[in-house]
Amino acid sequence: MLMLLTVMPIIMLSGIRAPLESMPGWLRAGIWFSPLRHFLEVGYGILLRGASVAALLDSILVMAGLGAVLFAFGLFRFRRQLA
Repeated sequence: MLMLLTVMPIIMLSGIRAPLESMPGWLRAGIWFSPLRHFLEVGYGILLRGASVAALLDSILVMAGLGAVLFAFGLFRFRRQLA
């Protein structure tokens, strides 16, 4: 049930079904924090456009940053639970 409330909106709003340009500004700003949005940019860039890694470096760094923040948050919660 949790998947319907969290994962499904992230998937639907990531740009797979509707272009990001057609979304309101506040929604585009919120979906910027979704790693799936940046993964799609990298995937489409490599597979469809043949872009280099240097051209996609912004999205790759954002994905790495989001991953690092989520990892640090999970590690903090895990250590707090063990103590």
